[in-house]
Amino acid sequence: HSMGEASSADDVTNKYSTQYEAHLDPFSAFNRREKQRKYASLNSAERVTLGIGKMILSDKVARHGVFFYTIALHLLVFVVLYKFAVSEDCIQLSDCNEAFKTHMREHHP
Repeated sequence: HSMGEASSADDVTNKYSTQYEAHLDPFSAFNRREKQRKYASLNSAERVTLGIGKMILSDKVARHGVFFYTIALHLLVFVVLYKFAVSEDCIQLSDCNEAFKTHMREHHP
């Protein structure tokens, strides 16, 4: 046997021996059963949320997409709030509010 074949055989042996030992490990079996039990106790909305979360967290492109989408939404909210705070419409709205208060005091005591 050449050196490459021996290394390949050792890798396969290590892989399967690790899997075999993990299968025999009572802690990993308990962990698997607990995960299955907890998953079974989730309602459908929680299962969908968990699935979407796993899908997003498992893919680098999805993580970046969600990150930039969240940043874009926050920037949109900040820009809209800023526009409302400094625009003429807001000043007119406060005038309307004051006129409404005056009307309510005068006509509906």
